[in-house]
Amino acid sequence: MGDVLQVKPQRWRLQQVLLFVVLQVSSMGMQSQYPSPPVQIRVTTQNSTTLSISWTSPNDTNKDRYEYNVSLSNDLELVTNITMGQTNYTFTNLSPGTDYNVSVSSLYNDTKSQATVIHVTTDPSPPLELRVTTQNSTTLSISWTSLDDTNKDRYQYNVLLSNGMELETNITIGQTNYTFTNLSPGTDYDVSVSSLYNDRKSQATATPATTDPSSPSHLSITAQSSTSFSISWTRPNDTNESNYQYNVSLFLNNNVVKDETTNGTHITFTKLLPGTTYSVTVRSEYNSRESQPAHLSLITETPVRNAAIIGGVFGGLILAALLIISFLVLRRHFKNKENKTIPLKPLSMKIIAKIPCSNFEQHYQQLHADSDYGFAEQYEMLKNVGKSQPRTAGQLPSNLSKNRYKDIVPYDDSRVCLMVQDNEETSDYINASYIAGFSSQKEFIASQGPLPSTVVDFWRMVWEQKVSTIVMLAQCVEAGRPKCEQYWPDDKQPHNYGKFIISLLREDNVEHWIVRALEVRNSQFTETRQVSQYHFQCWPDHGVPNTTTQLIDFVSVVRTDLIRTEMSKSTVVHCSAGVGRTGTFIALDQAIQQIEEEDMVELNTIVKNMRRNRCMMVQTEVQYKFLHTCVRDYLKSKSDQVVGMPIYQNTAPAYQDQNSRRVYENMHSIDINDKC
Repeated sequence: MGDVLQVKPQRWRLQQVLLFVVLQVSSMGMQSQYPSPPVQIRVTTQNSTTLSISWTSPNDTNKDRYEYNVSLSNDLELVTNITMGQTNYTFTNLSPGTDYNVSVSSLYNDTKSQATVIHVTTDPSPPLELRVTTQNSTTLSISWTSLDDTNKDRYQYNVLLSNGMELETNITIGQTNYTFTNLSPGTDYDVSVSSLYNDRKSQATATPATTDPSSPSHLSITAQSSTSFSISWTRPNDTNESNYQYNVSLFLNNNVVKDETTNGTHITFTKLLPGTTYSVTVRSEYNSRESQPAHLSLITETPVRNAAIIGGVFGGLILAALLIISFLVLRRHFKNKENKTIPLKPLSMKIIAKIPCSNFEQHYQQLHADSDYGFAEQYEMLKNVGKSQPRTAGQLPSNLSKNRYKDIVPYDDSRVCLMVQDNEETSDYINASYIAGFSSQKEFIASQGPLPSTVVDFWRMVWEQKVSTIVMLAQCVEAGRPKCEQYWPDDKQPHNYGKFIISLLREDNVEHWIVRALEVRNSQFTETRQVSQYHFQCWPDHGVPNTTTQLIDFVSVVRTDLIRTEMSKSTVVHCSAGVGRTGTFIALDQAIQQIEEEDMVELNTIVKNMRRNRCMMVQTEVQYKFLHTCVRDYLKSKSDQVVGMPIYQNTAPAYQDQNSRRVYENMHSIDINDKC
């Protein structure tokens, strides 16, 4: 019995100890598991690439010691972050227009609560390349493109048209164009487009647009004679009509002989041909937009001749007697004054024809008379030539920065189009235009001087157009202002411009210009090409060279090089804007060729035709007169030369093969600081 009593107490004590230990472990385990989840998760900031969220901690005893696990997920990505003690977090570098799940869990002692989950969407990307594709007096058509967002095919677009009153509409999924109709003529509008996806809206892309003005009406003749007539018209009843100008064009045989611009409603044309059919068009103009033309045709009166009827035979006898007397007097006069010339009748400034070379000096003096009145009148007639043509590409928002000067933008029909890169439609743009020469329609490319951001595009153009000659008429910096980004290396070390590798092979000074031989290699091909650059050094912006000889010689040297190379290739000519000095150079080259081929010249027509392809060619009246002076001096040099001797001695190519001697004996290494 004693042994049993001794054993039982030992077993009882062991059970108490085992039971106590298990209960304590179980109780602690329940307390350290499952912290409460966070509450009130909300989005505080949301755009196309960023999401900021915040939440409230649960009302637990140890909530101040909680950490939080934050996860962002969609079908393609999972982002997980742990924040220590904070109750907010920002995700960056996200994809626009994308659906995400955001979950937040509480963490404590390596245990994790259930997650609180919300669904969010990043803002879609804004539309790109918003442009007006069609516009008339009551209609505006627009189009745009979208970035390569994940869900771009599911985007809608919000289109807003406003001019004090707003017209808003949402566009069907996938549609990237819209046409507004029943608008007011001659009205300024603001057009904006935003992307829509899952109730999220992007920032707006905007562009201004103006509807065409209405045409003038009731065009009528108010006065008429054998050499003049007056016309009038009625203003359209448009909102901004008080700001309209009217462009009036006078046509003879389908050729414009006069362009006028007026703010009024009537105009008079004088110095016309008797008994001749003319036609007139009048267009309203507002904010660079023109209306459809109003037309009118008429025949100037034929002068009435009464003297031939009154007098009959008696008048005929008197006339015969007068003719005999006049003949005798004139014969004596010319016998005594046979070495004197009789001035030709002044040529009309309104209808400008080809001038025979033998008459050009007299033509020049007529223009020069009365303080250059003739030059001023002719130049004024050129003011509006070509200006009504569309320049849509150069005015797209993505292309504006590619223009050196905002008012010099190429016309759509004559601009040089580069090859599109990376499916970006506007990558085909460069501020350059085809200009006809004497021999072909695309003999020249008139280009602005490259900007730092367009040097690669400049070399793309040279490569794609297979250009072998570049004519540069500006300095990189003039009067402390940048005029042209240097697009070639200073030394013989190759320099990369995008995918193009440019090497300077030679650089020589020839009188008032520099001739450079450049090697061009496209890293995507094995082909290497050579380009000659003729850099004229003595031509100030908006001005003219010191002498005509400098430019005449330079044009002759370049022309000789072009004859040596393939004429099918375009020659790039540029200054800073690509219109003033560039236009004068091209016009003089054409004029000299016309003189040699036809023994005639028509400078006004040459300049007019250039302006139909690029605005402001021959930019100033001073340059227009200088062009005429060059032609006069060129003709004088032809008449003064010894028969059979060439006018220019240095007209051979600047560079021959390496084994042949240099043509120019006076070449020497150039000092970049040399001045003319």
